[in-house]
Amino acid sequence: MRQELQDRNDYLRLIYDTAKEHNPVSPVSIWFGLSRYGKLKNGKVEIDETESGGYILGEQLGLDRDQVAAIVKYFHERGYLDATLGMKKFRITNEGQDYIEGL
Repeated sequence: MRQELQDRNDYLRLIYDTAKEHNPVSPVSIWFGLSRYGKLKNGKVEIDETESGGYILGEQLGLDRDQVAAIVKYFHERGYLDATLGMKKFRITNEGQDYIEGL
């Protein structure tokens, strides 16, 4: 249980830090997709390795897709992450920012 808590907090911290890199003034405005970002090029969707999706960030912490999905759901249910219908995209909320800054 303690490792699970650590994994959740580490993941939320990474989301926050990554969002803050992209927008230091308003990290809560940065949305993440759960999978890799794809861009249309020459009629095909190509993976853009310069962007980090939620699963890719989880991989950096040694988390698999199921663990990442569970963490996103956990923090969404507590109001620390906002998510679109179907949890395809998410972003940290002001409450999530306060939580992670308080750790």
